[in-house]
Amino acid sequence: MRQILVIDDDPTFRRLVRSLLERGGYEVMEAEDGAEGFERLLAERPPIVVSDWAMPNMNGLEFVQKVRAAELDWYPYILVMTASGEQPGALDAGADDFINKLASRSSMTGKPYMVRLSDGETLEAGDYFRSLLHESKAR
Repeated sequence: MRQILVIDDDPTFRRLVRSLLERGGYEVMEAEDGAEGFERLLAERPPIVVSDWAMPNMNGLEFVQKVRAAELDWYPYILVMTASGEQPGALDAGADDFINKLASRSSMTGKPYMVRLSDGETLEAGDYFRSLLHESKAR
């Protein structure tokens, strides 16, 4: 089973992401900020990290910089989520991609956004957002 580490300071959002990814067959680990995320990354070695950008203690930029500066013997794919749709410095810092976690409804009904992982596997972020929107409206 593929592992994904989800880092976000909002426990409700982490719970939603966990639920959606587990339905997709992923084993999900959680952390509430970049510092805890970095510890989990080293201990559990997930191949994929989905990290919020704006968090207390260690934000997404600091997390990405720390991961890329570390001498790891594997390459974790890092997808950064931003509420603003902007990712100042994310790709330059070493993130592999970014996505707007509050994507508009119109952008979610179009072609799914595909994140291509280093081993050729893909993660459909468009499906993720459509599911997130549906679940949040069902509440």
